[in-house]
Amino acid sequence: MAQANSPVSVKELADKTGTVERLVSEWLANQVTSGYIEYDPSSRKYRLPPEHALALADENSPVYLQGIFKAHHYNSFPSFFILLEQTSG
Repeated sequence: MAQANSPVSVKELADKTGTVERLVSEWLANQVTSGYIEYDPSSRKYRLPPEHALALADENSPVYLQGIFKAHHYNSFPSFFILLEQTSG
């Protein structure tokens, strides 16, 4: 779904990602309800809109959100390891 203009079915996405079709279906339903992904009932396919792809799937985009998550995640690691050392000693 990273390609914003490539609609995909539940089965296609499950096959591409090596995941369970039922779980993919439930996840997609939640993403549609949240407004992140679009669903076309006539084709029974899902699509990531271009404006959402900028933030969710385009690593070269200045608004790519995973970069923010990674920065926060890596900044949290030192305190995690300090806590681990304090509790395991």
